[in-house]
Amino acid sequence: MPLFRVAVNRDELRARAAARPPRFTTVDGLTAAYPIDPDGGGTWVAASSAGLVFALLNEPGATVAAGRRVSRGLVIPSLLAARSVHDVQAHAAALDPGRFAPFRLLVLGEEGSLELANDGTRLAPGRSGPMPRLIRTSSSVNASEVRAARTRLFAEMVPDGAAHSQDAFHGHQWSDNEAASVLMVRPDARTVSRTVIDVFADRVRLEYCPVPGLTRHTTDIDRHH
Repeated sequence: MPLFRVAVNRDELRARAAARPPRFTTVDGLTAAYPIDPDGGGTWVAASSAGLVFALLNEPGATVAAGRRVSRGLVIPSLLAARSVHDVQAHAAALDPGRFAPFRLLVLGEEGSLELANDGTRLAPGRSGPMPRLIRTSSSVNASEVRAARTRLFAEMVPDGAAHSQDAFHGHQWSDNEAASVLMVRPDARTVSRTVIDVFADRVRLEYCPVPGLTRHTTDIDRHH
C-alpha cells in the first residue's frame, strides 16, 4: 500500500503542443521524473526520490511583461533539489514572483503538505500541515463556479480517499456541463492527461496517461532516505 497517492488532471488549450512522456533527471543527488511541456520546457507535476510530489496549478490574474516573462512550468524543476516539504519553502524563497504569471504550488511528502501561492507580485507564505485528503482545482473560465462545483463533487465521490473513488472522480464528466467537468471539454480546451503518483516507503511510482489515449507511461524511482 502506498503511503499516499496524488492524481492530477491537466487541462490545456487545444492549440498547445502535446506533452512529452516523463523523463528522469538528477538534481543534487536526487532523482526526479516528470512529463515535459514542449512549449515552455517545464512541467506541471513531478515526483522525486525524496518522496516529494509537486503539482502546479495556473491561476487567473495579471499578465507579465514580455521582457520579464518566465514559464510557470519552470517552477517545479527549480525546486527538485529539496529533500523535505520544509526544504521546499527555503528553495522557493529564491524565486522571483514577478517573473511568473499567478500560480498555486502544492507539495506533498510523508511529513505533510505545503501550499504556496503567487499572485504575480509576491509569493505568499506557505500553508503547511499534516497530510490531508484534499482537492485543488483551477479554471480559466468561471473559476469560482467551477471550483465550487468540483469541490462538492469531490466530497461526494471521494469520501474516504480510496484509489478507485479518486480515479472515478478524475474521469467524471457532467453530460450537461462538460466545460465545468473534472474531465473537461470546451471548444478551445480540454483535459489532455492524467498523472497518478503513488509514494511508497521504498519507491515512488509515476503513471502518466494522455487523454484520450491508451498509452500509459509508468516510471519507478527508488527512494533516498
